[in-house]
Amino acid sequence: MEKKVSKTLNHLYLMFIDYMKYTKKVSPHTLRAYKKDLRDFFDSSKKWEALDSQSIKTISPLKIQNKKNLELIIKDSIKKRSLKWTKLAPASKGRKLATIRSFIKWLSENHYIQTNFGHLFKSPKQPVKIPNFLSVDEILAINNKLQQEKNSKTRDRDRSLFFLLYGGGLRVSEACHLKTKNIDWNNSTIKVKGKGNKERLVALPSQAITHLKPLKNNFPYLFGKAPLSERKAYDIIRNLGKKTGLLKAIHPHALRHSFATHLLSGGADLRVLQELLGHKTLVATQKYTHLDLAQLSHTLEKFHPIHQK
Repeated sequence: MEKKVSKTLNHLYLMFIDYMKYTKKVSPHTLRAYKKDLRDFFDSSKKWEALDSQSIKTISPLKIQNKKNLELIIKDSIKKRSLKWTKLAPASKGRKLATIRSFIKWLSENHYIQTNFGHLFKSPKQPVKIPNFLSVDEILAINNKLQQEKNSKTRDRDRSLFFLLYGGGLRVSEACHLKTKNIDWNNSTIKVKGKGNKERLVALPSQAITHLKPLKNNFPYLFGKAPLSERKAYDIIRNLGKKTGLLKAIHPHALRHSFATHLLSGGADLRVLQELLGHKTLVATQKYTHLDLAQLSHTLEKFHPIHQK
């Protein structure tokens, strides 16, 4: 009986992963997370890893004889695994539970189980984190450092990456995979494919588009024949911070956060910012309203009588 159940779960795992890959078109990073979490849920890491190379074309339709029994097995598996999550950070635990809820929802929609019981597994409350961003002075210092660099292919590459991340607020994956054909050089706009393959149009500052022009080529991607490695992009930005003399280590997402923070500080509308960042909901954009508190604190320090000499 256990072998039969294990075989069924293997089958459903494959079908779900293919659904996420080919129908939902999630990113490779998200797909890896789904695979890792589902293997962990059912303690089948080694067994299922060998199945990942299979395609949905090789998987036959599946008929579940005892749907209620399958539900009980899944619930029991989650309860057992959740006992080992006590030391996990809330974000990690939340991601794992989100994965299993997606799996359960898919099982229910495809009638492999009787009910969608995903709501029974609620994610822990996430602490609100203020995004890591740079000050305007720090951004200007990086820009000045880039201007001082000698003309070279690496300088043009580094400068283009910087202006895509800070000038356009792109995610590092969006910047690295930017296609040459999606750049409108005359109107200073680029077409970006973001999360879930959702496309959006981003307007770049004229200075940013000017710095992209040295990389203008006949290759499929702005950075060459293939996309720029995201790992390489992290190294470029980290080294750029070191060369500038910044005291804290920086990463690509800090430039995107800085883009959003500085726009909001300058009076940009939250809805406009949501569109520019490619956020699905306004909730994701609202984390940048921390800036109002920062401004209040700065004003208090500057004008409160107790601080006046």
